[in-house]
Amino acid sequence: MIRRPATQPGARGTLIAVLLISLLAACGEVREDPSLRGQILTLGTGSADAREAALDWIDAHWRPDYAAPLIDALPFAGDARTRGAMMDLLRRHTDAQPGDTPTDWQAWRRQAEPPLHPDYARIKASLLGLVERQLYQDLRDVEPAAFQHLQWTGLRRSDRPAPAARAGMTRPEEVALRDDELVIGLVLDGHARAYPRRLVADHIALRDRTTAGDALVIHDPLSGTTAAYRLRGDELIDLRDSVFLFKGDTVLHDAGSTSFWRALDGERLWPDPHGDTRQLTATPQVTTTWQAWRQLHPDTRVLEGDPDQTTFRRDKAAFRQYRADRRLARLAAPGPLAANQAVLGLTEDSDALAVTISADAGEAVRQVRLAGRTVSILRADRALRVYDTGSIRLSGGDAQGVWQDEQGRRWRQTESVLIGPEDRQLPRLPARETSWRTWSGSHPDSRVEP
Repeated sequence: MIRRPATQPGARGTLIAVLLISLLAACGEVREDPSLRGQILTLGTGSADAREAALDWIDAHWRPDYAAPLIDALPFAGDARTRGAMMDLLRRHTDAQPGDTPTDWQAWRRQAEPPLHPDYARIKASLLGLVERQLYQDLRDVEPAAFQHLQWTGLRRSDRPAPAARAGMTRPEEVALRDDELVIGLVLDGHARAYPRRLVADHIALRDRTTAGDALVIHDPLSGTTAAYRLRGDELIDLRDSVFLFKGDTVLHDAGSTSFWRALDGERLWPDPHGDTRQLTATPQVTTTWQAWRQLHPDTRVLEGDPDQTTFRRDKAAFRQYRADRRLARLAAPGPLAANQAVLGLTEDSDALAVTISADAGEAVRQVRLAGRTVSILRADRALRVYDTGSIRLSGGDAQGVWQDEQGRRWRQTESVLIGPEDRQLPRLPARETSWRTWSGSHPDSRVEP
């Protein structure tokens, strides 16, 4: 049992209570619900006596499949005392000792995979509906396993980055960037584009519109994920950062529908309830210095800063505090690497490979096996590019992106292919820079190249 707190619930608890009443009223349900769903929601919205009674009910009726919804409810707890009592109850019934925060319990849950309650989807959808009301209607009938690891970050819609629907691009001589500033570079339909990484981080997901379709450039400092995708023709998707994580991966929300997507792989979390089958296509990108990118692509266009957008993190304290929270980076991850180890992730067919990225310069050329064949990771300055080279072994390249093989033949690097003798072309492969925590969550069977 928990004791009544000395003070009344704060503004946060009152706000959640109001939202809950509206949600249940819209669903045509009464608040006095004796089911597990009702008890779980009471922990975040009821009075001190009601929260105590709800915990007593859960304790008396405990089943192993109560653990997952109770963990989901931890961020919504009415106050710190209730949250502590919820974790004490979990410890007694699971014999687990993961830590003292909701994040710790989420990590335990991903590893232990407790069974799911038959009403889990409706319970989880009700909780998420407190943050995004429409989620209750959209998710209550979703297969529970599809979104059991969807985790609220504690932010509200008003806390998340303002959407950057269209990137403002300018010529390189019109921007003031340090030579050593990191940019995310890619080539769209033959045109080089550079996005200062710090500006992309202000939005997490930034859409660049071109005549041939949109590109989505992603950089999330929390998950460590950097990726790029193409959105062509009538398949335009208005993706932006959401207020959720999925197994530590950034979740993107399509403002034009109820679709949710994983930033790391560009895949939907679950099938769209309205039959939307649009897909994202990964496109090669590279993180490098402004000096190195400009030298290779002197005619590049550059993302220019918008004072109304790029001061976001200075204006939104909740977002700044969340992105600065290092608890996720300290969580354990399966396999041989530390959770926050930077990796280059590669996938093809059913094969997934994580190659560690060191802070030092590392090898100029590194050959690895992917889906039964040899590919080469070329490193020049900070940049990492992956090409399907097969049996061809390359050595160091120069500042102009020219590499030599064992026979002394020259291969010219472009952002899409390596061009060699007699115009032979070796294609470039998409790769994502991320953390081992995020990569292993998406690819638990991934191989590792230390």
